Amino acid sequence: MSNLKPILLFSLPPLSLISLLLLFFHHHHHLSYSSPFSNLFPPPPKIAYFISGTDGDVSRIFRLVHAIYHPRNYYLLHLDHRASMKQRQELAAMVSSVEVFLVAGNVKVVEKANSVHEEGSSSLGLVLHGAAILLRWKKEWDWFLNLDASDYPLIPQDGISSSFFFNNGGY
Repeated sequence: MSNLKPILLFSLPPLSLISLLLLFFHHHHHLSYSSPFSNLFPPPPKIAYFISGTDGDVSRIFRLVHAIYHPRNYYLLHLDHRASMKQRQELAAMVSSVEVFLVAGNVKVVEKANSVHEEGSSSLGLVLHGAAILLRWKKEWDWFLNLDASDYPLIPQDGISSSFFFNNGGY
């Protein structure tokens, strides 16, 4: 009988811990999405990126997409009229070679080039046209960011999303 007490004493804490874990996971699994706790942590925002470039920017655009990529966001890539059709096809081939882009279906290359001149309003027109394409393509985004091929993030994608989330009360 004296040997039974130490065994019982040493087996009781692990059994208690396992019971508590099972209870927690059972309770957590049965919480519905309409519970009051689900509103405490809304999902992170979805960002629509319009990334534009010109002749010779294929590798820069591809590098930028990799640097800011998250499966939750959307990416529209545009090469202006100075880039050749071969460069557009090369960019499209590079995008289609990345499996996560294909699975998520959230990276698209604009096939038709727009004419852009830095001195005029055509760059604003290009951004508005990009936003319109994104709205027709995917509507589930909360923020729109216009980037140039020469841009590169100083903070990671999660930091960008957090900045939008916490600085605007979630949305």
